[in-house]
Amino acid sequence: KKELLNEYKEESIASCDKAELTDLKNIQIKTDKPAAVRALIFAEQVKNPYLFRVDDIAVRVEYCGGKSLSDALVSVLKAS
Repeated sequence: KKELLNEYKEESIASCDKAELTDLKNIQIKTDKPAAVRALIFAEQVKNPYLFRVDDIAVRVEYCGGKSLSDALVSVLKAS
């Protein structure tokens, strides 16, 4: 899985097909689950956590500050 995440991280927004990206509006996560479980559910549904879309807008995310992707997702989901 780590190799796949590295591949996702390297994907370019310029070369992606927007129609093939997961629309965040279609992701459903039950808020009664622990944050770590919600992060896993999100990762499974979004497929590429670095590159997705919202409506017709492609979004490329970069995580910084020394956090791992899973730590960043847990932080975001805890705030929800």
